[in-house]
Amino acid sequence: MKKFLNFRLLTALAISIICGTVACHFRPTVGNYGFLILIGLCLSGFLLSEILFKATPRLKRAVVAAACLFFALCGYGRLLIAAETFKAENAPSGEYTVTGTVREVSKTSSGLKVIMKDCLYDGERGGDLVVYGLESVAADDIITVKGKVYPLPAEQGGKYSYYLLQNISAAGYDVSLVSVDGNAGGVFHAVRSGIKSVLLKEGGTSPDVALAVVIGDASRLDEEEKNNFRLTGIAHIFAVSGMHVGLLFLSLSFVFRFIKIKRGIKSAIIFLALAFYSGVCGFSASSLRAALMCGAYLFARSIGEKPDGVNALSLAAAIVALISPTDVLGVGYILSFTVSLSILAVSPPIRRKTAFLGEKFSLAFAVLIAAELAAFPISVIYFGYFPTVALIANLLFIPIITATYYLLWAGIIIDLILPFLSVGLILPYLVFDGIYALTSILSASPTLTVFPKFCLAAYYIAIFIASDLVNAGKAVKRVCVGAVAAVIFICVILN
Repeated sequence: MKKFLNFRLLTALAISIICGTVACHFRPTVGNYGFLILIGLCLSGFLLSEILFKATPRLKRAVVAAACLFFALCGYGRLLIAAETFKAENAPSGEYTVTGTVREVSKTSSGLKVIMKDCLYDGERGGDLVVYGLESVAADDIITVKGKVYPLPAEQGGKYSYYLLQNISAAGYDVSLVSVDGNAGGVFHAVRSGIKSVLLKEGGTSPDVALAVVIGDASRLDEEEKNNFRLTGIAHIFAVSGMHVGLLFLSLSFVFRFIKIKRGIKSAIIFLALAFYSGVCGFSASSLRAALMCGAYLFARSIGEKPDGVNALSLAAAIVALISPTDVLGVGYILSFTVSLSILAVSPPIRRKTAFLGEKFSLAFAVLIAAELAAFPISVIYFGYFPTVALIANLLFIPIITATYYLLWAGIIIDLILPFLSVGLILPYLVFDGIYALTSILSASPTLTVFPKFCLAAYYIAIFIASDLVNAGKAVKRVCVGAVAAVIFICVILN
């Protein structure tokens, strides 16, 4: 007889770290009672195991509960350390000359929004600074600015603030650029600069889109251009994630099939290449998650074990949470890991039910349905809308963008070798011209803007039970599928 729940220790530990981080997030309200909440959760989990896993020795379940509590406290402690560091680095209000490295650049209606890291405020170490209105600066530039600086709060509304989670300690006003003093250097910067120099030889929207697709740098796209992709439901192509890293992984795996070296060495080289690509993309949460998942897959394969996607995802989630605890509470982390888990657990049953459509189409359809089901509530709650045309747009564009991604890399290589011809990127740019024209039309489609928050837990629980992670009866799974459909129908009616 199958167990009701396909338990995975790595998943339990990753969830524990996330729970610890969330408990610490509300520390301004609950204080040290957060520890008691975590103990209560782990104790509740142990008591629940008496029902779900009673065949497993009690001592073993108690050890697992203790391990979960330990990792929950690790998650709590990591965010607490980040919060205390944030407070310690806050510079007092005043006029400053600030030198730092550009961490992030984005376009706004008032000019560039620039976030600086590794800042020195009149020579004294301080936290990251956000300024507006600067021009002609790029990521990794070392710049000096002068103006008024105000510290940003660490706590807001009974929890840690948005600024703390974004690691922005201060805001600058009436700031002027004094000088650009070089760049932070490093091999990642050199590769990014080389890619930019090739892709941006020509002006226009297509080169800017290509840059965002290849390395996740969407800073050259204005809000109107980004909104066309957002309202079409394909803006995820700008977040270097599973699709991009997966395509690179497949191409490297194909190449190494013809190279006769030990499997372990192949796996190590491929993982290092994927990790390097994540570094070129700024070690974003989505690219790092995908690289770590591929690394876990490669490790399992190299030692002769069957790779487990959920375990790989759990390991990636735990590592990212421990490395950068503030990411756990950001929409990027939540969306990235929720969608990935849904693809792993929900797409297989959908694929089985749609097998009559043909192997390739049923796979693509199942993956997209699983992704959209997971993304729908998060998109409405965090962004205020969910595009109704998203499924059709993804079915239409993703195969084209997948092929174009390879064409872009081929074009970059061709133009690096034969720069005087400037022919390598003609075709991918024509494709992006067509995609942008279509997104301009499709972005006018209606959006769903309502998701009742009281349905949120029931919605995801129903998806969880209907997935392959739970061994429930067919009748139970049908009820859960009906519940998910009912919630979506309610959202459409309320829209």
